[in-house]
Amino acid sequence: MNTSPAANLRRRAAGVSLVAAPLLLLASTVYRFGLGRNFEWYATMKLSFFFFAVGALGLVHLLRGRADGSSLVGGALTLAGCLSGASLTTAVLILMTIQEGGLDPAALQTIERALNQFGGYRAIVLCPLPGPLFPAGLLILAVALWRKRVVPAWAALAFAAGAILFPAGRAAGVVWAFWVCDVLLSVSLGYIGWHVLTMTAEEWERRPEARPEVVETV
Repeated sequence: MNTSPAANLRRRAAGVSLVAAPLLLLASTVYRFGLGRNFEWYATMKLSFFFFAVGALGLVHLLRGRADGSSLVGGALTLAGCLSGASLTTAVLILMTIQEGGLDPAALQTIERALNQFGGYRAIVLCPLPGPLFPAGLLILAVALWRKRVVPAWAALAFAAGAILFPAGRAAGVVWAFWVCDVLLSVSLGYIGWHVLTMTAEEWERRPEARPEVVETV
């Protein structure tokens, strides 16, 4: 089967993104909790969402012809969550800068008056409310990968566990959940990404045949 250079480029982009996204997420945790470097945490976290978006599209491609609409739902939720997560990361950096910037009381009052015109601190935090869509989308994709046996069961289960732990760390503030989530996602998605990179162009483009339904006869 003939494959276009564009199709091969999409395969490589998906594979690299699946490997890079969780590693950048892990790097952001190292910068934040290991080194206390807020700007580096911000930069790597924002970049990870970009690669997660591309990687999610790659997972949807792998699931085509196998999964039902769950893969499309999971991919859409992940993309929406990536946009919101990037905004939320910026909001958190702004709050951390204000709170830890050592500003004098007069400067803080000026900032608060400006924020109050747009809803105050609540506006900064509540604007990216669709953030939970990100781990929800990842979890749906992980379940689809497991149900359709696109990847080994251990990789799909580790992926699902990482998706579940993502809000436990980022939303609930459980520090150990940051580390475990990032390691699980790095191992599982790293394996899936490497699998995509080692596929031939024909394997990547070949549409899997739908499994025939078994009809019982009396």
